[in-house]
Amino acid sequence: MNSSIKRYEEYLNFKKKYIKHWGYGGDWKKGEIELLEDIDLFSSAEKDAAKLIVSLGISASDAQKRSLVGVRDETRWGVTVCEPVKTPSGHLGTFVRFIPWSQIIGGVSGIVVVPVLSDGRFVFIKTFRNATRSWCLEFPRGIKDVGKDITDLISEELSLEAGAVLDGKPVKLGQVEPDDGAVFSVVDIYKVEVKITKEISTETMEAISGISILGKGEIKKLLKTQKYIDSDGKKYEFKDGFTLSALALLLNN
Repeated sequence: MNSSIKRYEEYLNFKKKYIKHWGYGGDWKKGEIELLEDIDLFSSAEKDAAKLIVSLGISASDAQKRSLVGVRDETRWGVTVCEPVKTPSGHLGTFVRFIPWSQIIGGVSGIVVVPVLSDGRFVFIKTFRNATRSWCLEFPRGIKDVGKDITDLISEELSLEAGAVLDGKPVKLGQVEPDDGAVFSVVDIYKVEVKITKEISTETMEAISGISILGKGEIKKLLKTQKYIDSDGKKYEFKDGFTLSALALLLNN
């Protein structure tokens, strides 16, 4: 079997396996970006995508590699796919997107928790993020395990990351799609009243140094500077998209 055809069929079979949560296929005639189903068009989509990439100053060999349709990579977090598409202009091409496993299997990739104390102040965690290589101040969050009770999941995240326990029923504020240009990820955001009861106990692959408890006035100042300076002088970025989205949703609740 031709290696390209094999790659195309592997992509289509993978997509079929997880079609329930793969997302809307689109219709280019309605001004949308349509996912191609006709395997005979895949090669043309690759060639057109490569031409566009070359026009941006990329070498022909690199452009060809970047345009190949198929399942690119599977990790513990999710899968990266390069998909053949047809745009509203009628042109063919390819788009790459990352999809978390929890999104593919369960339809929602994760949760963000907004912990609130009885006095109205909010609990943030101080964590080091590998992607940005920086210390950040943000709300707790985690992967949404398929079939797991949402209250149990929230309790677990709060206990591990913030040393807190629930003091009320979680209230869903809404959803956020953190990067709809390249990542297919829908995240639920919950607000919950909590009590701080113990020291944090982080998971093996996380780096959390503690928590900070801030009132609304302090948070407003952080939104302007986007920097949090701890009592010991250590600086934290206040730019996390999940946290900023959660704060925006709070204004409407």
